[in-house]
Amino acid sequence: MREHVIGSFVLAVAAGCSGAVAVTPPPPRPISTQCVLHAGGGKGSSSRQKAPDGGLEVAVKRGSCWFNAECIRMPGNAQPGDGFVSLTCTDDACECTLEPIGEAAVKESFRYADVCTDGDAASHLLVERCMSGMARPKKDP
Repeated sequence: MREHVIGSFVLAVAAGCSGAVAVTPPPPRPISTQCVLHAGGGKGSSSRQKAPDGGLEVAVKRGSCWFNAECIRMPGNAQPGDGFVSLTCTDDACECTLEPIGEAAVKESFRYADVCTDGDAASHLLVERCMSGMARPKKDP
């Protein structure tokens, strides 16, 4: 059997069997309560530098972004399955942190295809990467 990683899912294909496909869901998340997207932002800058050979200028882009979500069923009454999810990125290096109430935080690192410089990109990464396998979040009222 061959396995192909597609996003956060593993697609297992049985060799020699036409159409035999099984999809393995992402691993269980320690937070099961539906989250509310809370706050985030980002900043970026770019500069131009001459190539070492004195040729064309090279654009250098730097940035950071962040976003978080609260996953609390009843405010003021934390329960198992409640917690917080956050994302931080510096340039293209990102880290998700899942903080279930009463348990150790779980951190996952990944590379983003671009430099994250704004809250919209951070919100998308939080939902698609950090909260993969969790209930779709609600927007903060």
